[in-house]
Amino acid sequence: MDQPVQDNNASSTNPQNGPIFTPNPEATQPSTDSTTAPQSPPQQNSDPVNIVTSEPPQSGNGNGKKAIFAIAGITVLITGLVTGVFLIGRTNLRKSSAWDCSGYTFKLEKTGEVIASNLSAYNEPPQQARVIINSQEVAVFDVPALASGDTASLGNVQPPTGSYSWEIVGTVDCSNSGSHEQEITARCEIIKAYDTEGNLLNLDELSALPGGSTVRFTVLGSTSEGIFDKAKFIINDSPQEVTNKNESGEFYIDYQIPEGTNTIKVDAQVHHSTLDNWY
Repeated sequence: MDQPVQDNNASSTNPQNGPIFTPNPEATQPSTDSTTAPQSPPQQNSDPVNIVTSEPPQSGNGNGKKAIFAIAGITVLITGLVTGVFLIGRTNLRKSSAWDCSGYTFKLEKTGEVIASNLSAYNEPPQQARVIINSQEVAVFDVPALASGDTASLGNVQPPTGSYSWEIVGTVDCSNSGSHEQEITARCEIIKAYDTEGNLLNLDELSALPGGSTVRFTVLGSTSEGIFDKAKFIINDSPQEVTNKNESGEFYIDYQIPEGTNTIKVDAQVHHSTLDNWY
């Protein structure tokens, strides 16, 4: 690159506007000698990064604009890349308040075990579960974070006897409820015979009683739930219902042995009030 020729004694520097070249007063007119080339104007450095000047660029030099456009292009490219990454990242996001409670469920087993299952398509964060039985809260369990398809046993509660309703409520989201109908068992227990003194008679003593003697027959039932409200004695194929009970809670009937009777056949049943059935 050609460098401008200047008089060392005639140059000055402006600290704000960069180098300014002042021509020699004795050489204000350019030489007309064809063998002498005219002085070329100062050339601006083509590298826009190294230009430090407040003067506007020459109209014929577009390097500054090109540099600006190049920088702007990089900025747009980087901005577009960041925006694309952000939009792609958002495709895996969802509102944490909108859990899929059709797949994320709680369950209380008959044994009292509390279970949480996540069969939804999302991984869910941890929360707590409140266990309510017959409208009363009986326990609170920590529920771990559950990935899609995971199931966790949270703990156990003591279920009540008989039938009951339950509800499990997540402290963040989702709840389930249900009930357990316990099967009621009922049966008639042993039949007993007493004399008028209240003494328990065995089979031999009962067979030795003469005709006209009074015997008290009793029966008792057992059940897992509910009560028996009456009993039925069938003596020699003759049924009779009773509701009276002795001090031991046994249904009873007083029976007078007919004269000349050699055999007494006694059957008995108890009636369950809830099941409305004889046993």
